[in-house]
Amino acid sequence: MECTTDIHHYNNLLQEDCVYTFLDGLDDHLNSIRSDVLHIHPFPSIVQAYAHVHREALRQAVMSASDPDNASGVVLAIKGLKLSLATSPSIIGSC
Repeated sequence: MECTTDIHHYNNLLQEDCVYTFLDGLDDHLNSIRSDVLHIHPFPSIVQAYAHVHREALRQAVMSASDPDNASGVVLAIKGLKLSLATSPSIIGSC
């Protein structure tokens, strides 16, 4: 490899391989998210793939939370629910 085009192409191949390795390591319940990432055009970087998987996994967790009283503060904040005054400030955090 001598020219910048070859180096750029090689780096893209390495990045793509990292994305495939990351997606291969996902749990089976994330199959639909894996499929979504593979359909992104242009092919995502590893950071973009991770962000997409993280966002969708969090969305699925929020949607499947059946009891908001037992959900974590992050889930409650994302759902837009207001915490009661009796809730510990450590759960709310600084936003």
